[in-house]
Amino acid sequence: MRVTVNQQAALEDARLVIFEVGNCFLLQHRMLAEMLGLKPVPALIVLTVAISTVQKYMRQNVRDPAYRGSVPLPDALSGGISRRAIARATGLPTETVRRCVEEMVAIGRLEILTAQKVRTPPGSISWLSGEHLKAMVASVARQADTLGRAGVLEFSASRQTANSAPGQAK
Repeated sequence: MRVTVNQQAALEDARLVIFEVGNCFLLQHRMLAEMLGLKPVPALIVLTVAISTVQKYMRQNVRDPAYRGSVPLPDALSGGISRRAIARATGLPTETVRRCVEEMVAIGRLEILTAQKVRTPPGSISWLSGEHLKAMVASVARQADTLGRAGVLEFSASRQTANSAPGQAK
């Protein structure tokens, strides 16, 4: 299945697109904070670090099926992120990030990888699994369905490039 964006339809129905994307983001952010038992800013930082921790593995061309679920990644496959990079990615002040990272390390939500980098501890994905994860995915599905019915998202079985159909982009 290939999903493309009909840019013309997105511009014509910009209010709907902004509402759906923004609403989904806020719902996801709230659910994530609840799942982690954190306030929104620390939850945002933990999510940013979690994404960075698995980014190295996810960018590989061939991913090991053994790590499709919640089995912890070995150190060689996981990455880390600096506090400055967290600040850039989140738009938060560096001092806020530094302080929150210290707090998250103290309660075990993050760990120091090197003097400059932090990561989520092995097994952290278990914090995000279960009913909350199902609710988060359902929220994304509802958003995709709404945008699909509005013609903003187009679903096709083909693997054609985005440039081969007018009005579409990746």
